[in-house]
Amino acid sequence: MSTQKKHRLLHDQRDMLLSLAPLVLGCLLVAGLAGQCSFSPSGFSGPAKAVSEIKNVDAKRSLEEAARFFPFPVRTPVAPEQWRTIAVDRGEINRVNMKNAGLRSEQISVNYLSPAGRAYRLTQTDAAVADVISWLGLAKSEDKGARDTGAAHWAVVGQGPNKAWIWDDGRSRIALCATNGDDGAFERLAAAVVAAPIAHAEHE
Repeated sequence: MSTQKKHRLLHDQRDMLLSLAPLVLGCLLVAGLAGQCSFSPSGFSGPAKAVSEIKNVDAKRSLEEAARFFPFPVRTPVAPEQWRTIAVDRGEINRVNMKNAGLRSEQISVNYLSPAGRAYRLTQTDAAVADVISWLGLAKSEDKGARDTGAAHWAVVGQGPNKAWIWDDGRSRIALCATNGDDGAFERLAAAVVAAPIAHAEHE
């Protein structure tokens, strides 16, 4: 093989890797968001093209569908202005109380990307607050005070760079979490949740 052909081959391989980089970074971002709070990325420093390639999702439709079967009310917030809704997932939360060991509560979470490129997660469930905190990976968190947004009283907990705002409205628990999250962004997302309508449930 000639030297010229070898250089061309290396050049082609480099171009292929560069073209795949935005897609890989985008996949890593979504994969991180799918985990709990402690696995969410603190921000996104990759190429702007990679962020733009992450598709928006219809969270309202997913939340309304979940509300038909969940035993707790599900709110359908509109994302704050210039925020993007990039993923929705459903799952279960294990109960940490030994008397209820093995029992689980359902949850639905929506992942958002703020204008600053930071990831925020909204989770709705009927699990106890202690179970939610444990599920978020914040079992060793510290009390960071409280915030009021409209009629909602949010307990704030933090562990290292991870922080969560949790609202117990009596029938459900709503958690907002992020890594290195901005308080102003938490407040905007909290306001959107409080103002959100509650989806109709078949069992009501």
